[in-house]
Amino acid sequence: MKRRKGQWNHVMSLIRRVENKYGSIRDTPETDPTWKEIAKLCTIGSNPHGLKVSAKKQAAVLQKVKQGYTKTYIRGNCHICEANIDRIVVAAGVQFIQPFSYVLYKEGKGTYFLRSKLRDIPLIFDQRLSNMPAINKYIKENHWNLRCKRTIWKNIPIGSYYISQDHERFIHKKDDNYLSN
Repeated sequence: MKRRKGQWNHVMSLIRRVENKYGSIRDTPETDPTWKEIAKLCTIGSNPHGLKVSAKKQAAVLQKVKQGYTKTYIRGNCHICEANIDRIVVAAGVQFIQPFSYVLYKEGKGTYFLRSKLRDIPLIFDQRLSNMPAINKYIKENHWNLRCKRTIWKNIPIGSYYISQDHERFIHKKDDNYLSN
């Protein structure tokens, strides 16, 4: 605690020095040695979010996020806390891809990856199926197979269909680039 307070007092004295010299911290050039010291102490510049995570680990986290892995998996696999995962994701402007909970398939008709049976299955069949017994009956009568299988984006085969984030339409997976809507 004393170290933090001492560092804070040192930063404030440097800021006062810069303000006395240039009139405002806003007018201080980035080439000024005092400003460089302030930036180093406050992690301003190359690491704006104050992450104490190596660039290699940040790249690994971003790759896992883009592949659809969950925060819990990334935390265990990359040995990094969830707060730092959130900071990395926010800094990169990336969003998590929600895992898919169900797989609906039929020989020769394609494979569909769903997040919600009640919201997504009526979209496939273009039917008004408003409750679970009606959905289950319709699936069985038309010889479709439905499996509860938690699947991440990376594991969906190319050529399959997946539901958009807003549950409005199905998207055909053509490559490893995720289209959210």
